[in-house]
Amino acid sequence: MKVLIKKILKEYIKPNVKIEIIGWYPSDLLEELIKIDKLLLEQKLSYINQYDWNTAKNTVTSYLKNNIKEIKTSFLDRSGNKVFGTLEIDPSNHFYERFFRSEDPIYRDNPEYRDDPGYTEAIDLIVRESSQILKKIMTAKKTIRNGLELKIETNKYPYMTVIVIVKANPSTPSKFTLFLKTQMKGPYFTNFEPKSNIIKSHTKQL
Repeated sequence: MKVLIKKILKEYIKPNVKIEIIGWYPSDLLEELIKIDKLLLEQKLSYINQYDWNTAKNTVTSYLKNNIKEIKTSFLDRSGNKVFGTLEIDPSNHFYERFFRSEDPIYRDNPEYRDDPGYTEAIDLIVRESSQILKKIMTAKKTIRNGLELKIETNKYPYMTVIVIVKANPSTPSKFTLFLKTQMKGPYFTNFEPKSNIIKSHTKQL
């Protein structure tokens, strides 16, 4: 009976969203990643209809401009004081590409990838969890906040996972841009591994 009660309590208090640090990009590697992402515009992704691609980008751009702009949020530190901060969102081209994962020849025959995320689903998740995201960033060491890689993941099916990289603002220490690296709806991102040995080595120190 005690085991059952513990299990029920564990499920009851389990947070709906898990946010964890999964890596860190030094400034030069972060800039290289952004340059590589821009090259996606020069690639022809034959499985994505150009109209659908434009619709996705226009919808997200309009949503951010008219509804989000910047997210002003706060969290309580260990002393009970409110810490304020601002988050901005910058979607990558790879993030847009993942709206069409179910059409990708690599994934389309796998039933786990049948759910493509809605155009604003990842953004809405970030807005809802903005307080905890800010807390995760600002409680990390100042030296690694710029380039910090976070995984934001729901714990109920259909699972939603968003990978973001934090870009710090040198002139405003409490302001951060979230570079939306990728997203996935469906299975957990359990097999995620940082691609760079540099990232791996720094992740161990986080």
